[in-house]
Amino acid sequence: MTESGFIPFDPGRDASEVPFLNVEIFKMIRASSIVIVDLTRLRQNCFLEFGFALGVGKKVVVTAADGTKLPFDTTALPCHFWRRRVRNDLRRKTFSEFVARNINRRRID
Repeated sequence: MTESGFIPFDPGRDASEVPFLNVEIFKMIRASSIVIVDLTRLRQNCFLEFGFALGVGKKVVVTAADGTKLPFDTTALPCHFWRRRVRNDLRRKTFSEFVARNINRRRID
């Protein structure tokens, strides 16, 4: 995504201005053009952020490690399943192709 001119925000690594991380995450989601959600470990807070992004009408790209069993229909909400033991250049290529195919889907109303 950085190669396409987007600036990433990683709430676990980037500096935050507020003491409660969820406030910062929701603020950043509201300000974002695109939200990438990785659901690999099926963490509940990621599903909350995913739903919030959909609810405020953001373009959302869903990813997860290959083998992750998602609790929703991936034909309705496509997911990019990435493989762990793949060269980074190939991983970037397949991710970019997935984004190009799916980024212009109309939002969920």
